[in-house]
Amino acid sequence: MKTITGRLTCFCGAIVPWLFLAALCQANESADSLSLRISLDEATQQLLLLPVVVRIELRNEGQTPIGMSAFPFGPEKTSNLSKRAPRYHFTILGPDGSTRDALFADWVNWRLDLIEAANPVQIAPGESLTLDYCLGCAADQYTSPGRQLRDIVKMGKPVFPRPGNYTAQLTLRLPDQGIMKSNALAIAIQEPRSSEDRGAYEILAECQNPFVLLRAPSSAVGRGIAAQGVSSASTPTQEALSEVLFRFPNSRYAPYAQLLYALAQSQKRSMLLTATGVPAQDVAMQIEGIRLLRECASDQQLPRRFRDGGAVLMTAIATRLGQVMDPDVKVRIPSAKTELRNHTEWALDLLRTMPWRNASTGDLRAVLKANPSGLF
Repeated sequence: MKTITGRLTCFCGAIVPWLFLAALCQANESADSLSLRISLDEATQQLLLLPVVVRIELRNEGQTPIGMSAFPFGPEKTSNLSKRAPRYHFTILGPDGSTRDALFADWVNWRLDLIEAANPVQIAPGESLTLDYCLGCAADQYTSPGRQLRDIVKMGKPVFPRPGNYTAQLTLRLPDQGIMKSNALAIAIQEPRSSEDRGAYEILAECQNPFVLLRAPSSAVGRGIAAQGVSSASTPTQEALSEVLFRFPNSRYAPYAQLLYALAQSQKRSMLLTATGVPAQDVAMQIEGIRLLRECASDQQLPRRFRDGGAVLMTAIATRLGQVMDPDVKVRIPSAKTELRNHTEWALDLLRTMPWRNASTGDLRAVLKANPSGLF
């Protein structure tokens, strides 16, 4: 009995540290099994005054699931910037050998409130999480005391201001996993060469806001448009977009100009939706704007990050319009309600295909909660 007990004691004494070591190895494997890779969206044109859309992929290369306390592609909080480092920090090596930081470049992750991603997530072996991120205009510092969207917009500068060979690398702040660095991605920005591209470029370069195409559409109605200088009034910037579409419709700038023009027109028309009782004439104008947005969101020449923005605005306007129509619209435009529902369903179907969105609801996958500290 003593012998048996002694052997069991020895056995247990051996297995406990073995289990501890196995758990430690598994934890280390989890930390070491994540890979962070960036690549170019297939539709990205590496052209002056056009944005570069980078695909961020976080992949579990190991044999066991990796758990995180929050969805890794959470929001970039812009309030009280001096208290936190940015979540998405790109380092850009330019053609002349100089380096710059590119911060707060994409609206999809911007939040002005003190909130953070809250939903736990597990990445299965071989599974990837993906986010498309627009590098067009970006701030190069985060110590500014700015607390509003406009403060950050003022800090924005073109990430790729001149032709040449660039290298981009992402430093990503992850929940539970600390900081990760991606591969270095080569990006070759070219001058426009064809007559169509050259003509469109010259119009944009000489307009009031030459960087108007460099930001992806905002995920909030109207927010991104105003910040890009495409106001609800008839501005020189809108006139420049219209001229690009009229004179150089086959240029590589035209799909971006079409989307921004449609967004500006939709914002102008959405001002009618602030009260109930929108008359039939205005409803017809709104529906025409929604059709134009749908055409843009369907355009495979646009990066899916831009198509996503068009679909978000489509859904918001169509939903609101259905709520505020005059009762007589059903009589004067009997197809209005059905058409609005069809456009909304189409847009939601598109949003559900985006990997950074919930496949059931079309919402962003990062579930948000209050964070009074304002820190990550």
